[in-house]
Amino acid sequence: MVRDDFDWATVAAFRVIIIFSLWMLVACDSVKPYPESVVEYGSHVSTEELRIIGAMPVQVVRFADAGGKYMLAMQKTEYSEITEEMETKEIRLFARLYSIKDAGNKINKVWEIKDSVVCTGLDIEADFFTSATSITDLNNDGLSEVTVAYKMFCGGGVDPKEIKVIMRNGMDKYAIRGESLIAVEGNPPYGGTRRVDAALLAAPKSFMTHLDKTWQAIYVERLP
Repeated sequence: MVRDDFDWATVAAFRVIIIFSLWMLVACDSVKPYPESVVEYGSHVSTEELRIIGAMPVQVVRFADAGGKYMLAMQKTEYSEITEEMETKEIRLFARLYSIKDAGNKINKVWEIKDSVVCTGLDIEADFFTSATSITDLNNDGLSEVTVAYKMFCGGGVDPKEIKVIMRNGMDKYAIRGESLIAVEGNPPYGGTRRVDAALLAAPKSFMTHLDKTWQAIYVERLP
């Protein structure tokens, strides 16, 4: 039996509210915090990607943001030359960001960070701190900041290594540069000096906080 006095308009409105509420719950649940939901760390590259970047990477980071899809490839190459019984070695480090287009999987280089150390007759070292590589959105603009860190050394004995922590925010670059702190058990530590780029001092405070945290995590060398 249907009641003539039943307010069907109220029922319809109530149903609309329920449907809208359920839709909002599903939509909110599907939006995951940036950047965990879009960042993939590894070292694998396809044959086509290897052809373009030129050398096997030590680390690859793939991510997506409001600007599109990207691949960060970090590479290390080594060279040596012997002349007159002296060996000269060179290590080059590259961090290159590529944009990846879905159509045809087209890959274009966006920017690169490159550095090298040349050493004759002494110990040489250069490596990325792969655990310090990060993709962030510190200023909440939907576009990623990319941070890489590495060390370089040419010398003998237990000397501090050159350390650089560099962030790219689009075409802007911010950095902390300095040397490692050598902490030998039973002796006072030495080294550890650093300088901050003028551009970083003028950048959002969150940039400085992030780069300082990255620096603190890598600059101490503890030796027995």
